[in-house]
Amino acid sequence: MALIRRGFAASLSSRVIADLLPLLEAECVPRSRALLDAERQRLESQIAAMTQARVHLDEVIAIATDPTWRCDG
Repeated sequence: MALIRRGFAASLSSRVIADLLPLLEAECVPRSRALLDAERQRLESQIAAMTQARVHLDEVIAIATDPTWRCDG
C-alpha cells in the first residue's frame, strides 16, 4: 500500500501503478525499472516544458510591468 501511495505522490497514473504492481517480483525488476525510467523521463519532459512556459510568462510580466510600456499602442 505504501508503494501505491508513493506512486501517486510521484505523479504516476493509476494505469502505470497497475502495470507496475505485477512487475515487483524479483525476476521482473529490469522491466519495472524500465517502466519507472520511462515515467521519470515523462516527468522530466513536463518539467522542462513548464520551466520554459515560466520563462515566457516572466517575459510577459516584465513587459506588462515596464513603466515605459503603453498598452494603447
